[in-house]
Amino acid sequence: MGTTVGFKRLIVRILDGKQDVEEGKNLFVIEGKADKGATQTAKISGLASEATKSYGSNLAYYVSRKGVGDVKVDFTLLDMPDVVEHAILGYEEKNGLTLVGENTEAPYCAVMMESTTLGGEPVVFGLFKGTFTRDEKELETTKEKQDELAGDSFSFTAIAADKDEYKGYYYLKAVGSEKVTKAKEALDMAINASA
Repeated sequence: MGTTVGFKRLIVRILDGKQDVEEGKNLFVIEGKADKGATQTAKISGLASEATKSYGSNLAYYVSRKGVGDVKVDFTLLDMPDVVEHAILGYEEKNGLTLVGENTEAPYCAVMMESTTLGGEPVVFGLFKGTFTRDEKELETTKEKQDELAGDSFSFTAIAADKDEYKGYYYLKAVGSEKVTKAKEALDMAINASA
């Protein structure tokens, strides 16, 4: 596949046990529409386990290389609507206030990120199951000359799919229209299996 160009869209599906999809309730699409947020960056890490050498006969005899590391995605997202942020982070609302405390808990979600190759073919990256976190909020004074808007940082920590044919898998990638369609079907299958 090689190099990707851009980060067109992020799709987040809350794994709420419901097979019915309701955009704005358990499905969110971040794609640069006015007042609905935009994607800036996504960095996927932990796709390989840390290599561990075992020594014998005075040399490195074996390298443990099976599995994955701490699979996660660090996102930079711009102008994330409160309704999306609250839903994916598990924030509570009471008396018109947003509350975060010892009993708030982020729901499990599946995510899909869309891009293209240098040749213009569609590419998707997906993670079957995990949770979002946002560790901080930052405020900054206004300036005479405004800088480019800075996005907010979110992290998605993945765990393995736990049902059906994708059990044990964390991540998928597909290149080309036909394979992208199959990738979306695979994520849908894993999502529906969690219902």
